[in-house]
Amino acid sequence: MKNMSEPKFPDIKVRERQLVKVDNRPAKFAVTEMSYGTVAATVSFVSMQFVTATPGLFWHFICGSGGANSAIATRIFEQHDRH
Repeated sequence: MKNMSEPKFPDIKVRERQLVKVDNRPAKFAVTEMSYGTVAATVSFVSMQFVTATPGLFWHFICGSGGANSAIATRIFEQHDRH
């Protein structure tokens, strides 16, 4: 995942990754952290996502949080992760 994202998001970090099952199908799960900047602002994101496939279909689900910096994005992400 990191190599594909690196040109656009050079600071991407994979915090956690593992193989899991979704609806009894193999899937890849990851928690990532990255930032995105424009002329107006830079926003940091923390997200969890999984990828799996079924015959003829590719599934990618993602849920994340953003903030003005990494600490804020992490705090918001961890609040959601507990619920």
